[in-house]
Amino acid sequence: MKLATSPSILAIEGLLILTNSKMNRISFFLLSLLLFFNSAEAQDVGFSSFFRPGMRLGAMYIPKSDVGKSETAEMLHVRSGFIIPLGGGASLNLKKLKVEAKQSFLNINIGYRKNDWSVLANSNQMTNFSIGYTGVKVGLGKGIWAYSGNVGFIRDINSESISPFALAGLLKIKVKGLNKQNFFGGAVAYNGKRPLIVPIIGWRRKIAKKTHLTALLPIQVDITTKLSKSVKLSFLNTVNGFANQTENNFLNQERNLLQTFGGLKHSLIFNWRVSKSVRFLLEGGSFSIANFQLFDEGRDNRLLKSEANFIPFASFSARINFGKSLIGSQLFGNDG
Repeated sequence: MKLATSPSILAIEGLLILTNSKMNRISFFLLSLLLFFNSAEAQDVGFSSFFRPGMRLGAMYIPKSDVGKSETAEMLHVRSGFIIPLGGGASLNLKKLKVEAKQSFLNINIGYRKNDWSVLANSNQMTNFSIGYTGVKVGLGKGIWAYSGNVGFIRDINSESISPFALAGLLKIKVKGLNKQNFFGGAVAYNGKRPLIVPIIGWRRKIAKKTHLTALLPIQVDITTKLSKSVKLSFLNTVNGFANQTENNFLNQERNLLQTFGGLKHSLIFNWRVSKSVRFLLEGGSFSIANFQLFDEGRDNRLLKSEANFIPFASFSARINFGKSLIGSQLFGNDG
């Protein structure tokens, strides 16, 4: 029973930027749970290891595009993530019809981003690192609980400045049927000044043969159809963005700045399962209602704002599982 895939970690970033909030990160991790009966006479079955470790590699490129009246922007984002299962397992008691399962994960994310904005004299180059803990708990009739915590930092290569962040999230998944699930939860992000709370509500429904609609509001809406055993096609609408502090030359003056980007991301995703352990994702589309903004270091004054309604992009990702287990870890982690 597959429930849903998790939204990108950049979705919360884009939402917070579009609502004039400083960059924070959050991602929710949803569960794909597989139970089987190995004997009609079995009284209790235990599974000590559901999941196997995984890795994600990817890159997104935005070609040089017009933003504002006379500005241009170009971006490259390279990312990697590692998902390491920790303790967990499941038990099944057929006599009592009792099913319980839990699993925890360690998530490590490392990335690099390069931004060229014509109003700045130098390229913006950043590295990011984060480490997080995710837990999932399942009980028959109790639904599914998923929770996560994450800490990390973004380092500006130009100025060597470091911006730390922390976040936590909780999601309840109420299963009403094989093709009907509801989601309730929220996220709390902290950037060193004040916490910010983002509520989450959503659902997953079958809308046609082999086609499902998943909505996680206010983050994303996704329609996915299964073309074959190994190929899926998705149409995704989500908020996306980033923010970083940097030392750069603006209007012939060297100064510390805060640069932000946020917009609505519309994409078509070709999801190809090459083997049981490897998936390739090809994604293409555009950003709309995109905002490029420049603030002073304390974000007290906005120095510049450029807007664009069409910015094309292309992206490629590989999701790889290692070892043997009943379920891979491809649904977990994030693409931040």
